[in-house]
Amino acid sequence: MSELKVFSGECCLCDVGIDTGHTDVAGKPLHTGDIVLVYSGRYIGTDVEEWRPCGGLTAIVAGQYQSYQDGSIELRSATPRPFAMGIKDAGFDSEHWQIHRVKAFADVVEGEHWPEFGFSYRRSEKADAAKALNTDTTER
Repeated sequence: MSELKVFSGECCLCDVGIDTGHTDVAGKPLHTGDIVLVYSGRYIGTDVEEWRPCGGLTAIVAGQYQSYQDGSIELRSATPRPFAMGIKDAGFDSEHWQIHRVKAFADVVEGEHWPEFGFSYRRSEKADAAKALNTDTTER
């Protein structure tokens, strides 16, 4: 059976369950497909430190696949770098951002769809085929 994938709209982003090697603020391991809340911090390290949520739920994803308008999908990287949607350039260790895991990748289900936050979960035979053909692809 095909692996579960994370999609943004009609774009296949990555397989669910890739280990990031990082944890959320509570020490829970993060994987692609995890549903998370991201908080931004202000006045960090002071008596008035504050943390505010940044626009609702998001997901941990990676740029593993490239989707095209004609429906085709290519593997971009066999070893993609995971990130939290919305703060890709900040990484997982920035002191200005906190990631709180809300739902682990193992608990998401095929067909789960969060249109107000821009991601969903489903299977893709085209992505699986692209992965099988190009297992030595390096990130582009």
